[in-house]
Amino acid sequence: MSGYGGCRPDDLATGLAVAERLLGAGGVPGLAPELHDRIGVLFEAALRGFFHCAARGERFLADADDERFEQALAAAYPGAGAAFARLARSYWSLRVLEARLSRHFGGVLVQQLLRSVERCVGRAFFPEPSDEADAPAHYAAEQRRLLARVEAPIDVEELLFGNPLLVGNPLAPPAA
Repeated sequence: MSGYGGCRPDDLATGLAVAERLLGAGGVPGLAPELHDRIGVLFEAALRGFFHCAARGERFLADADDERFEQALAAAYPGAGAAFARLARSYWSLRVLEARLSRHFGGVLVQQLLRSVERCVGRAFFPEPSDEADAPAHYAAEQRRLLARVEAPIDVEELLFGNPLLVGNPLAPPAA
C-alpha cells in the first residue's frame, strides 16, 4: 500500500489514462506531463475534501432511506466508535455514488477521480480480509500516514481506537 502518499500508484492510473486520452487527443506536444501534474493536484484536492467531509460524517447521496443505511452500517461495524462510524458513512455513500456514476458516466474525468479516491480510502480503511499476521498494525500505520498527509480534521487516536476492523479495538465484539 505504498505509492502516492499512502495510495497505490494504480489508484491514479485509470484517471490519468482517461484524462490523457480525452485532453491529449489534440496531439499538443508536452501536454501529458503537465496534465499528469494537474490530475495529481485534482486527486489530492478530492482526497482532502473527502476526509474533511468524513470528519463530519457527511453522505454523498440524498437517498430517502437514511435509517436503513445507518442500520446497515451499524450491523456491518459493531463496536465502531463515533469517528469510525462517520468515516464509514462517508466512504460507503461515496462508493455507492461512484458506482452509480460509473454506470452513466464511466470514463469521465470526475468519475475517474472519485473512483481513485474511493479506492485509496477503501484500501487504507476498509481492506479485504487478509491472512497476514501484521495486517492490523500495517493498516493502522497506513491510516495514520494518510490522515496526516491530507491534514484531515479527524482525531486519529479516536478513529483507530473505534475501528472495529483493527485487532485490539476494545469496543469491537469478540471474534466468533
